[in-house]
Amino acid sequence: MAQDSNKQFDWVEFYQEFADKLLPYKNNRQELIAKVRQMFDLTGINMPLLETDNQIVDMDPFTVFGLFNKGLTDANRIAILRTFKDLFNIDAAVPTTFDGIPVLNPMKATFYGFSDREENDIPNLWDLFEAALNLEKQDSINNRIIFSKLFDQVRSQKCVRWNITMGLYWIRPYYFLSLDSRNRLFLGNPESFPFPENATVAHLKTVPQAAQYLAIQDACKQALQKGDQPCKSLVELTTAAFSTEHVPEPPAEPGIEPRTRHYWLYAPGRGAEMWEKFHQNGIMALGWDEVGDLLTLLQRVRSHKK
Repeated sequence: MAQDSNKQFDWVEFYQEFADKLLPYKNNRQELIAKVRQMFDLTGINMPLLETDNQIVDMDPFTVFGLFNKGLTDANRIAILRTFKDLFNIDAAVPTTFDGIPVLNPMKATFYGFSDREENDIPNLWDLFEAALNLEKQDSINNRIIFSKLFDQVRSQKCVRWNITMGLYWIRPYYFLSLDSRNRLFLGNPESFPFPENATVAHLKTVPQAAQYLAIQDACKQALQKGDQPCKSLVELTTAAFSTEHVPEPPAEPGIEPRTRHYWLYAPGRGAEMWEKFHQNGIMALGWDEVGDLLTLLQRVRSHKK
C-alpha cells in the first residue's frame, strides 16, 4: 500500500483515525448524534438539514464525514475538524490542506433519505463502513465477500450513488478508489492515465457492482506501481484528476462546430458558506450592492468579447 510522505496530504492520517474512532458508535448512535449537534454548537456553524425538521433519529458514518467534505470554506472545515478532534479524542493533527479530496454537492450531503428511507438503510451503511475498514486491514477472500455483499446492498439505497465510493475513499484513501465524476473522466482517458480498465470506466453509467468496482480498483493500483507513472498512490491520482489540465473535453458531435464551454458559478456567501442556510430555506440570493448595475455589467462583458 503506497503512501505519500510529503505534507501535502496531511488530512489522510486524521481522516483514517477519525474513521477508527467512529466505528464504536455503530451501536451507540444517539451519543454520536449528540456529539454532532455539540460540534455545530461549539463552532457556531449552521447545522445542515440532516432529517425532516432536523429531528435526527439516526445517522451513518459516511454522512458524518460528509459534514466536512462538501462546499465549505477552509476555515469552517478546519473548525469542524478541530472540534471533532476534541470530541472524539483524535491524536492526529488537524489538517490544514485538503488536496485530493472529492467533495459532495452541499444539497445532497446525506447518504440516507429522510421520511422515505427503508428500515435497514442506515444499519447497512454502518455494516459497509465496518467491512471496508476490515478489508483494508486484511485483504482476504472472505473479507472481500463480506464487503461485496454489503456494497451491492447499499448501492441500491436511496441517496446512494457515486458518493459511496467517495465515502470509502475518505475513510481509507490509500486503499479505496473514488469514482467521482472527475476521477471517472481521468481514468476513462488513456492519455491521462493508461491502465487496463480505461474503456470500462469510460462507459460506466451507474455505480458498478462490487466485483467490477474492486476489479477497477485493483487494476488502477497495479498500474500505479509501474515506474513510468507520475502518480504513486490513489491520493496522488485523485489530486491529478482534479487538476483541470488533466480533464478532457467531451468530443464534439458530428456536424456541429465545437464551442467554448462557459459556466455560471453560484456560491452564496464567502466560499459558499451560506449553502446550507439557503438550502434549508429554499432560497437563492445575489449581493446586489456588489454586483452593481446589471446593464452596465452586460455591456462590459459584450465589449470584452469584441
